[in-house]
Amino acid sequence: MWLPYFIVNKMLSSVISAEEKLGKPPSVIEIFVEMKRQHNISKVSNIYEGAAVITSIFREDMLFTNDVCSHYSVTRHEGFLNYSELFRKKIGEGYKINKDGTVAVTTAPTLNFRNLTEMLKSKDAALFE
Repeated sequence: MWLPYFIVNKMLSSVISAEEKLGKPPSVIEIFVEMKRQHNISKVSNIYEGAAVITSIFREDMLFTNDVCSHYSVTRHEGFLNYSELFRKKIGEGYKINKDGTVAVTTAPTLNFRNLTEMLKSKDAALFE
């Protein structure tokens, strides 16, 4: 999702402000509340849109998050990773993210689905060895 700079900047400043007030990385809801208090961006009118904006900014490696993506920060904290690092941790090596956001194989082993389907439909036990 492409976002105008003024939305990105205001959302990032809301993350910073919420973290300063709380003394810890804020949750998506806390960031949204802070954004509404500070900026009241009409383009981000509900928590779902706020979460989409935060996720989009995270995918640009501009935020760090915990393992379950519930709390965000612009500074690294223990256990917090940016999107690229979290992708590598969860998915592993051998894959890349294309410009359109899809995941592609680089060096990971692949599976021929036609062969797999034929094997699973077969009654030949030797194919399962």
